[in-house]
Amino acid sequence: MQPNSKIKIYTDGSCRTNPGGVGGWGVVITDDDQNIVSTMSGGEPDTTNSRMELVGVIKGLEVVHLYNLSDSVTVYSDSRYVIDNCIKFTNYPISEADLWERYFTLKDLIKDISHVWLPGHRGTPLQEIADTLATNASGDLKAWLEKRNWNRKRKFSFT
Repeated sequence: MQPNSKIKIYTDGSCRTNPGGVGGWGVVITDDDQNIVSTMSGGEPDTTNSRMELVGVIKGLEVVHLYNLSDSVTVYSDSRYVIDNCIKFTNYPISEADLWERYFTLKDLIKDISHVWLPGHRGTPLQEIADTLATNASGDLKAWLEKRNWNRKRKFSFT
């Protein structure tokens, strides 16, 4: 990858039962020539679709910052909620304040971030990969939790 090339991050999130279900996020990071630099995904047992959409953006930006891939990033998402708040920062639930704080910290660290809304499930290949990663992550986590008879509401005490 060329130094200072423009990085593109395609993100998506999913939630099996919204709100409070098992969710997943997916990220595809590419260089200027649309060569895939990295893919990643993950999930949470008790979440919302909006949280997973935003976590995907954050995870992508964290990789760009951590590995100093570029000072110029374009984030693509099919979530109007995420894109609108990244651009205008208009309205978000207090339950997501932790994620918005992480996002804005990263935004301050990366010089040039732009945001593009893409309609979901319209055949944009890299966005479809992000969607598949998010969907698979939530499905894999759900199956793992069910196999172990996991109670999502269980609280842990570490002493």
